[in-house]
Amino acid sequence: MKLIKFIGVFLAVILILGLIIYIPNQSAFKTIFSNSKDLEEGSNLVQRSTTDKGLINYMKAYPGNVGLVSFSTGKSDSSIYYQAGKKRVMGSTSNLLLIIEYARRVDNRSLNPDEPVRLSEINKYNIPKYYSANHKEAVTDLKNNHQISKNGTIPLHDVIGMLVQSNDFAASDYLYFKLSPDSIRNLPNILHTKNIEFPVPWSGQVISWKASLYHQTNQQRLHTLKNMSKEKYDQLALNNSKKLNDDKAFRDKVTHAFQSNGLGSAFSYEKKLYQLSPKATPRAMANLLQQINNGSLINAHVSLIIKKALQWSFDAQSLKKQIVYYGGLFDSRMGILNGIDMGKLVNTKSTRIQVVYLNDVPVSLWMHLSSNFTNQTMQREMIWKPSFYHYVYNKLAH
Repeated sequence: MKLIKFIGVFLAVILILGLIIYIPNQSAFKTIFSNSKDLEEGSNLVQRSTTDKGLINYMKAYPGNVGLVSFSTGKSDSSIYYQAGKKRVMGSTSNLLLIIEYARRVDNRSLNPDEPVRLSEINKYNIPKYYSANHKEAVTDLKNNHQISKNGTIPLHDVIGMLVQSNDFAASDYLYFKLSPDSIRNLPNILHTKNIEFPVPWSGQVISWKASLYHQTNQQRLHTLKNMSKEKYDQLALNNSKKLNDDKAFRDKVTHAFQSNGLGSAFSYEKKLYQLSPKATPRAMANLLQQINNGSLINAHVSLIIKKALQWSFDAQSLKKQIVYYGGLFDSRMGILNGIDMGKLVNTKSTRIQVVYLNDVPVSLWMHLSSNFTNQTMQREMIWKPSFYHYVYNKLAH
């Protein structure tokens, strides 16, 4: 029976690997076989949890892995606050904080959104075989839309587009240092929240996770990192990213280490590493979105800049006719499926605001949900379809 189960998971993952960017093609089979045990994790949940309703049922059954907030502005009787007060890993939804600081600086004119940025400077933060296809996709989109100058530059506001539309970690880290680490550290004070930790650069975190760079085994490295204080962990990530940008010899060393086998770790090890990353409560993130929506985050102009930065466009005419506004950020990495979004439909007076944090999702289930964008579809269905929202409300709000 276990053999049949494994074969089913194996074949499913082969298909998934052709669809997602997580594993480079050259090492796909090696990665699968080296993670065969991890791929069994959650295989019993796949069949019943990979639809929109199935995912909600999973959240109900595993509340320790979930934080969800969904409410309509102006209405409180149908709000959902499911495990909303516990801090969970933000993943790249922490980019919201970078966008807030960018908007604040554009508003006070200490930052020019049209300032030219060399793509070569952004490239320095790109880590081979760690979601590097996101960066490649972002650059390809810029080329296809003729947004890159003959000098290889783009305007600063297009860097925002790279991290929103393509979840480009290199663009995110470039913006982080452009804004300055001190400004990012101070954001929770400006925003008057203690329930959102300030983000740290992804490149620096990933470098700190690469055991071979520290002459350790994966388990030794995990033990070392888990026993660090948060302050020391954050500073290590900052130092690594800064060195990646400033020191070519170090950048070459990191590039060589990751080109050989990426993180070089089992899926289960990678899941544990993410729990070291900055966290926030879904309730606190939803409060920021609410302030952005009503124009009160710092001031109306700052809120408008953020709202425009987060906005998505849809090709389908049927959706264009229904939607007044939709914007958000989503993240998918091993064991994590996160999303923050807000949307308003035609003929409605209110905007729905949502934060969904799914952490520590079993490997096999994560593979299926991630490849099908099930969590993103689910969040949009909660906005588009009142009947589905009521299903979620009846499941999670009581």
